[in-house]
Amino acid sequence: MTKPRAWRNPEKIKRCRPRPVTDAPFEIPDSKVGQLDAVLHQSGVLELIDAELAGRPGPKGLPVRTVLVGLLLALHHHRSASLADVCRVLPDELRAPTRSWLGIPDNSRADGHARVAFSRRVYRSFDRLTTALDPQRCDRRRQLPAEEAGIVADAWEDTDAEH
Repeated sequence: MTKPRAWRNPEKIKRCRPRPVTDAPFEIPDSKVGQLDAVLHQSGVLELIDAELAGRPGPKGLPVRTVLVGLLLALHHHRSASLADVCRVLPDELRAPTRSWLGIPDNSRADGHARVAFSRRVYRSFDRLTTALDPQRCDRRRQLPAEEAGIVADAWEDTDAEH
């Protein structure tokens, strides 16, 4: 059995590969952003988060709503819920009106320093969220002794509706 001729010629192989229709960067439709934002608003979770974050000291970062919408967009379009994807999706794949609607600064895609500053704002905002919602915050980079681990486990297993 012989190999097909296309397998022998690299130039023919390159011509057979599928190509994108355009060289323009991918843009997420405004309707999809609005749909996911509406899901967040209708769930009522944003009001609970705002109540938990009220009066907390420190820099605010981005609005929590923006980071959560970014996570939903990254999950929907890239099948990944990582903050690194959120830092790429929010400034690069949204149109200018949607970016202003979510409170994303226009200079966040200007250069390397602006991108690093934007990603720090995303991570800071997500850290504020997880810190506020964690019932027993502890250092996750070390192993807890058994007695401290029991206290943390009890805090997570609390049946109080307020928690």
